[in-house]
Amino acid sequence: MRFDDTIERDNFLHKLRKAVAKAGIEYENPIMVKDKELKKQAVTKADRAQLLEKFFRVTFSHVSAFIYLTTYTLPNLSPLRLEFQFKYQS
Repeated sequence: MRFDDTIERDNFLHKLRKAVAKAGIEYENPIMVKDKELKKQAVTKADRAQLLEKFFRVTFSHVSAFIYLTTYTLPNLSPLRLEFQFKYQS
């Protein structure tokens, strides 16, 4: 949450503590984190796009290898044996 000043934040926390105590819930003081620290920990849209791109590259690579193996090199193998070879050769 963002407050205009520390007085406003302190007032909010005081009211929150009172409400939580009244409800009978145990309250622990949250750690105050600066915006810069939060931004460092955040996963950005670019980070997600990069992870997604890597996922698709790896997936298509495996599919391509599987198609190659089944089409050109191992046409007479049973599916179980093919799965075993594909898993442990990759």
